[in-house]
Amino acid sequence: MRRMIAIFAVPIVLVVFHSAGCSRTVPSAPTTVVPIAQQPTVVIHAPEPFHVGTPSSIRINVAEARPATIDFGDQTMMNLGVISATTDVAHVYSSLGTYIVTATITMPDGRRATAATSIPVLP
Repeated sequence: MRRMIAIFAVPIVLVVFHSAGCSRTVPSAPTTVVPIAQQPTVVIHAPEPFHVGTPSSIRINVAEARPATIDFGDQTMMNLGVISATTDVAHVYSSLGTYIVTATITMPDGRRATAATSIPVLP
């Protein structure tokens, strides 16, 4: 479902008063109504602790089916293809540390939405 916000135009008449008491009516210029598409949204969540060498899941939520990629922060990226609703992605970290995981979705018009979370990887 595509959501749009409509901007409604209302004719405005501007009346300019001169200090001498004279007035002049200035009609407004033609107005165009421009629909604004909904901003794409993506949410990322790591629902469990991560441990070195153990597969763990990262959950990605999107509002509408969109192409998505994920950067696990350890020089590993994955193209997820088109995802919708909630998608769980498994990953195994080989080293201790804190990693910034970033998920990105792309709209048909090229706009992108990105979400990131910090994930500590324990022994």
